[in-house]
Amino acid sequence: MKRIILVFACLSLFFINTIKSQWIEVASFENLSIRDVCFINSDKGFITGGTLNDPVVLKTHDGGITWDTIGEQINGYIFSINFINYTTGFITSSKNLDSWIYRTTDQGNTWEIVSDLTLSSYTVSFPTDSIGYAIQTLTEYALITKTIDRGSTWEVISTFKTEWGGLGVTDFQFLTEDTGYMAYESGVVYRTNDGGLSFEQVYLDFQYDLKSMFFLNIDTGYIVGKEKDCPILTDTCGVVLKTSNGGVDWVISSVPGRCFDVFFINPDTGFIASGYYILQTNNSGENWQISDGNFWYYMYSVHFPNSLVGYAVGNSGIYKLDIYVGLNSVRSENEKISIFPNPANNYLNISSQDKVFLDKITIYNQTGQIVMQIKPTNDVINVSMLRQGIYIIEAESSHWITRNKLIIQK
Repeated sequence: MKRIILVFACLSLFFINTIKSQWIEVASFENLSIRDVCFINSDKGFITGGTLNDPVVLKTHDGGITWDTIGEQINGYIFSINFINYTTGFITSSKNLDSWIYRTTDQGNTWEIVSDLTLSSYTVSFPTDSIGYAIQTLTEYALITKTIDRGSTWEVISTFKTEWGGLGVTDFQFLTEDTGYMAYESGVVYRTNDGGLSFEQVYLDFQYDLKSMFFLNIDTGYIVGKEKDCPILTDTCGVVLKTSNGGVDWVISSVPGRCFDVFFINPDTGFIASGYYILQTNNSGENWQISDGNFWYYMYSVHFPNSLVGYAVGNSGIYKLDIYVGLNSVRSENEKISIFPNPANNYLNISSQDKVFLDKITIYNQTGQIVMQIKPTNDVINVSMLRQGIYIIEAESSHWITRNKLIIQK
């Protein structure tokens, strides 16, 4: 019974400090509508917004506290900003009958037009560092556009028309050069297995408006949106579709708000920008709950550059979730053990401060599952089998049990 209580206490503390980590507003802009966010590391990132005639691109170097205006070359209403590596990023925009793809190769300092589109493309998707796709769309039509040279040139490779109508393709994602998904606003989802040359329908339900998707791999993914005929004053119109077998079957969940964007940091943990809420799951979408934070703005986009720090934007506000902060209180008041290096990669040195013998070492993952448990014979532990992420390491002696945060970084 003693062991069960101790494990429960550990998992409860871990649950509180991960799930209850709070989103904090780090900046706000008067009279500026912000629609998309993308960070390339914990501190350096970009937001886009503005209007059709006054687009805005801002860049931060300090985690969203201060922002500089960049991208004066950008025209039209900005749909999205995406970076495929530390230096190269893309913006899609449109004005009247003109649409563009812009590219930067110097972290947003300068932008060039790399494609004049016939129709609007709401985003780009790069399954590899060189190969990318843009889907131009209007109502039921779609033009599948591809680049093989990191966005320098683009070519229309196929055309597509859905029989179900709607307002066009709202989001798409390619997981490999061959396999990808696209969602129409009208509630239809298609999959391609030949690099966009042809598509097969994998989901259809006219009662939903689909907005955003995030696939972890070619089989497992999430698509979010809202109920089509949702009353204006109703606040529970959000919907999440999940497939675990490549679109053959789907699980539907109703959630608070009206979902606009979805992002997962690992197979268990994901976030949704859902109107006046940020929603969070820690069990692969089985349950969604409202994240802690005072969201004064309508939230449209969420992005995590890594598993430790995330950002969300809506209307005029920018919010930050720092999982480091949420885990700080997991440390014991009186440090009992010394662990280094931390972050660790292959090996971890661990020793007790009072030189007592350690009876057991247990490591838990972010969901509280035991991923390693050993009886140490020396001060060195092999952790090479652990995936990159945050863990709790628990050391037990005959006199005490103590817990510390452990970061594995590959």
